[in-house]
Amino acid sequence: MVKILGLEALTYELLIDIGIPFLAIVFFLEGSLFGKLLPTDFILPAAVVLYATQTRHYFLLVTFTALSSTIGQYWLLIQVRKNKEKILEHRYIKVAEDKLEKAEDKFERHGLKAVFISNMIPGVRGFLTIPAGMERTKPWKFVLVSGAGTAIYHSALVAIGIGIVTIF
Repeated sequence: MVKILGLEALTYELLIDIGIPFLAIVFFLEGSLFGKLLPTDFILPAAVVLYATQTRHYFLLVTFTALSSTIGQYWLLIQVRKNKEKILEHRYIKVAEDKLEKAEDKFERHGLKAVFISNMIPGVRGFLTIPAGMERTKPWKFVLVSGAGTAIYHSALVAIGIGIVTIF
């Protein structure tokens, strides 16, 4: 048995104890930038190991977690549209000024295409939600591109989980 340390161990225990509701909460928080400290890149493959016994389970995990993340990003988009300063000063949403400037630049140059691509890149996922909200992007367009990019990324994480199940 592989020994898991630290935050990953706690996350694994919560995943076992709480299950699917834990996934919804974690991925909503990740999408809304409140949960960037949680190891979501660990959680989804672990969920595959724990819960996915049939092919349809893989599809359901991708769909459910991508939807939860996208709802979190949508919530953040709406909050930024309402009051950017308040959201950026929130104690649980930590966005460094230089990261925000880079995100604004990427969004200015590439628009929603940058949101789509960034949602497939660990470490920057979701940050373009802030400039998208500042530019008053239409929510339905944002949800489509954000959800698509997130679903692709989550599919890759589920594939890692399938690989782990196959190896062990």
